[in-house]
Amino acid sequence: MKTTKSSRPLKRQFASCQRQSERGVILILTLFVLLITYALVAQITIGTSVAYQVTTNQADGQRMRGAGVSAGNEILNSLADDMPGGGAAEGMADSLGEGFDPGGLGDSSGPGSGEEGEEGEEEDDGSNSDSINDAWARMQRYNYGDIEVHTFVQDENGKFNLTLLFVADEDTQAENRERFIRILDRLRDGFDDDLDPLEAGRILDEIVDWVEGNTRTLDLPARVGHSVQVASEVAASEEESASVANTGLYLPGRLEELMVLERVDENLFYDQLRYEDKIAMGLESVLTVYTTVGLDPPSAEEVGDEPSDASGPGAIPDPAAETEDNSQEESQSEDSSSLGQAPGGLDDLLDAEPGLGHLININTSPRPVLEGLLPESELPVWFIEELLRRRNEIDEEALQEQEGEDVDTEDMEYQRAVFREDEQVPLLYFRNLEDLAEIDGYEDRLEDEVKEKLNTLIGVQSDVFSIYLWCRIPPEDWEQERHYEEAPGNILRLKAVVWRRGGSDGAKFLFLEPWHEVPATRWQIPDFQDELPVFLAPEY
Repeated sequence: MKTTKSSRPLKRQFASCQRQSERGVILILTLFVLLITYALVAQITIGTSVAYQVTTNQADGQRMRGAGVSAGNEILNSLADDMPGGGAAEGMADSLGEGFDPGGLGDSSGPGSGEEGEEGEEEDDGSNSDSINDAWARMQRYNYGDIEVHTFVQDENGKFNLTLLFVADEDTQAENRERFIRILDRLRDGFDDDLDPLEAGRILDEIVDWVEGNTRTLDLPARVGHSVQVASEVAASEEESASVANTGLYLPGRLEELMVLERVDENLFYDQLRYEDKIAMGLESVLTVYTTVGLDPPSAEEVGDEPSDASGPGAIPDPAAETEDNSQEESQSEDSSSLGQAPGGLDDLLDAEPGLGHLININTSPRPVLEGLLPESELPVWFIEELLRRRNEIDEEALQEQEGEDVDTEDMEYQRAVFREDEQVPLLYFRNLEDLAEIDGYEDRLEDEVKEKLNTLIGVQSDVFSIYLWCRIPPEDWEQERHYEEAPGNILRLKAVVWRRGGSDGAKFLFLEPWHEVPATRWQIPDFQDELPVFLAPEY
């Protein structure tokens, strides 16, 4: 009995200790449940937030794309209005009249020369030329609710066409390759990554190895869907007419394809924003593959079956035979009218004037292209400097006419809202090649042979344009503080390349590149970056 009585307190003590240990387990289990609940709630919250952000970004992307389409249509309208004849129903050929020489190839008696009587005097108003004074060349801003769309248009006719590196004539080909090296040599003068002639020559060698089919290797594969263009078909003699030398060229369809080369990376290809608001030009600012595009009329067998194909950027121009080709194209356009209507509703474009081709527009061409046209021994630096100075001078006569006009306050407010500035100050430009005589020293310091050679390379018109759009939703409290500064947040950059043609009912555009996204923003680079004025925030 004593043993039994003494064991009860021990049992109670053991039970008390067991309950105390269970209290610790319950606390741990409670904390563990709270932790799991917190993790689940956090996961649901994060997942919902991410899904919301993704949906918002997709919705903003669709809205920005729609705003970009609207702004793109406005730019196309500006390009159509600026076309010779204002995009009138007569088309390009009728508006320019007979004897039109696109770009003044071979002489300076083109549009507005004043040597063709009253008709030439009427054309001398500069409406047949393209310059940075035109509405399309002005960087614009459009507002669509909370979305801003900024636009930049660069004419491809101010650039050097890569297809000139592969023309059939060996002497002309050698001159064009030397011209290419000079352009790259002057591309980034004054910057740390300036190219020398040796490095430019290596890039040229890579391009040649990549394009010429007989030197192509597995290291430089042909692009998908490429077409082989025949550069030359040369018979050694009449007796050996069967031996024809065909050189297949794997020409790039887009300029961005240059980045498959070892020495061409994104830093060299795209414009680079550097210190002190200076921009180092990239290859995209000085090279093109689009300006030698053409249209071939359909043959009698093709009508009703398949539409005719554009020759595309792979067409190889032959400067020595260009005039003859133009006359042949005119006769073909007359014959094509008897073939019936071409499929696609663009048959009227076959009767339009041929494209401007490889001629460099001196009103818009960047400095490296102008400096590389001819060797410095023939075309001195002072001439290029004076040319650039002239196209940056204020047109006093046009400014007086502009100041004499009645000011529309509502239109001025609209201009400030759209363009972020008041009405643009008019600048001088070259209406035709005869205006080169306005440059000091052109008449008495340049050799006649140099003038003739220069006139075969340049013009004052453009018909192929790259259109850049960047769409964004800037923060409400954000203000621009320096040149080329972009607002934080989502941004959609779009690009298209169009060929402006004169149809029977006005200007029409053929998209050489459809709208697509690009990784870099393009800016209008001043001719004299060292003289860039102090940035002043826009006021509305």
